Amino acid sequence: MTIRFYDHTADIKFRVTETSFNTLLENASKAMFSVIAKTRTLKEDKQVKIKVKVKKNDELIIRLLSELLTLHQTKELFFKRLKIIKTDKKTFVEAIAYGEKMTPQKGRIDVKAVTFHEFNFSKKDKKLSCTIILDI
Repeated sequence: MTIRFYDHTADIKFRVTETSFNTLLENASKAMFSVIAKTRTLKEDKQVKIKVKVKKNDELIIRLLSELLTLHQTKELFFKRLKIIKTDKKTFVEAIAYGEKMTPQKGRIDVKAVTFHEFNFSKKDKKLSCTIILDI
């Protein structure tokens, strides 16, 4: 697993590189979760099922992260990890997010949105990578 964070003006930018699409989705989610909360201290006593369907395959990663961010905000949960249940690797994903109720002590940074700005998804030498910017 490779998750790398980069300096970015007023935002947070990261790149995830993996060998499978499912793991790429799970670790892109993990990277975002680690920005929002102190994930090492979180329990997994809450579960939320999530389904995302898009028309264009390049939207799937951003829409999944956006949906997770919305669930975090509306259900007042900090997520620790995401488990992919099913995906066609193009336009559909079904997953379960695990975490716990939000508390101020475990929060880190308030993420406003997952953006398409500088978004990049690539395949090279049997590796998949995506670059994502979070608006903070």
